[in-house]
Amino acid sequence: MIEIIISNEKQKTRKRHPCGPIEIGRRPQGNCEQLVIDDSYVSRSQLRVEQIQDDHVRIENLGATVVLGDGEELQRGDERIIRMPIRVSAGFTMLEFAYVLDTTEASHAGLHTISRPVQSVSTGETNESIVAMIDESPTVSQLASWFEALLQVQQSAAGSTEFYRETAEAIVQMINLDRGLVLLRRDGDWQIMGSHSNVDSEGALFSRTVLNQVVDQRRTFFRGISKIERERSLIGIEAVVASPIFDASGHVIGAVYGTRYTDQSTMTNGIRPIEAQLVQLLAGAVSAGLARVQKEEEAARTRVQFEQFFSQKLVSELQRNPSLLEGHDREISVLFCDLRKFSLISERLSARQVYELLGEMMDSFTNVAMDHGGVIVDYHGDGLAAMWNAPTDEPRHAQKACDAAVDMIQQLTPLDEKWSAACGFPLRIGIGINTGNARVGNAGS
Repeated sequence: MIEIIISNEKQKTRKRHPCGPIEIGRRPQGNCEQLVIDDSYVSRSQLRVEQIQDDHVRIENLGATVVLGDGEELQRGDERIIRMPIRVSAGFTMLEFAYVLDTTEASHAGLHTISRPVQSVSTGETNESIVAMIDESPTVSQLASWFEALLQVQQSAAGSTEFYRETAEAIVQMINLDRGLVLLRRDGDWQIMGSHSNVDSEGALFSRTVLNQVVDQRRTFFRGISKIERERSLIGIEAVVASPIFDASGHVIGAVYGTRYTDQSTMTNGIRPIEAQLVQLLAGAVSAGLARVQKEEEAARTRVQFEQFFSQKLVSELQRNPSLLEGHDREISVLFCDLRKFSLISERLSARQVYELLGEMMDSFTNVAMDHGGVIVDYHGDGLAAMWNAPTDEPRHAQKACDAAVDMIQQLTPLDEKWSAACGFPLRIGIGINTGNARVGNAGS
């Protein structure tokens, strides 16, 4: 089975294709199953895709040139057999193809599952009944202890060593497993971020087969210990459970993983569905914590970037309403300011002195523009450009630009007193102001 993900500005589609060829494009015409892409830059019939082995896919380009994840271009008529997962870029759309072992096959491999995590359920899709998959009801005291453990985990700073360690410890203590792990995917491999164990054991700490299944299907899997296995004279048979950790975009970035060991004297059947459900609950808490940290970091980075050009008040407004940065037409007032005789100044001062002079001047004039409600548009060598009445409304934009110009001239006095002797002449600036219609907004990075 292939899982196909289509991502662009208009569309976010996830489809599972069991077998046979499938044609993908803006308006596919093939005599097989079809998948439509809402992107005018994608060809009518763009790709024909077919799974030929468990984890290999044949991709044939039927239309305009596409680019594979490794940068290779496929021209019209080109065909490749590639191991999944694979990314293909067509027009302004990203397509992802991944091999998925369906739940029937997973069951044959000894793996079982429970209801899907919320993050892996598509909009409009109905999740399976949780009640139907739980083999017994917990007592009130059990529920209370479980939620107390969850709260303890959430009190730690998400992403910290303590956060991962307490999560791993909660797996062992809440569910009475022998080992708990928190793993993250780093550079195509699994890295243990936190661990807790009640036993000493040798061998692999986790099963990559189980983890790969979790990533492929984006859901929890567990493997119990069958009656046949327990009747064998085997010591140290391992039952496992693993649940996905998602980032804010819904991608699997890790897993919460637990194991239980048994021998002939152990009467347990391994991992039970209710225990798997609890591991999934813990994984959800980890996902929420990491997603919150990610969003906080992104907000902090955005604020730092905004504060280079906008006042504190405007930064707060832009964070509340990012659409203000979208391109639109409006009347604005623009101020341009630069240092006169800069070439001569550069000849007379050292590089360090020029750098220091420009830094002091730009800091001073930037503060003046922002204090008068202006936005810094750009810095260019020995000058800057500022505007008013964008991205937010300023009815008195022309007056404020003029007021800023007057203040800049006044701010030049202390700079002149400090630098005129070294330059050999008084510092002077040129300022130009104009009001008119313009197209304003964020035009890129």
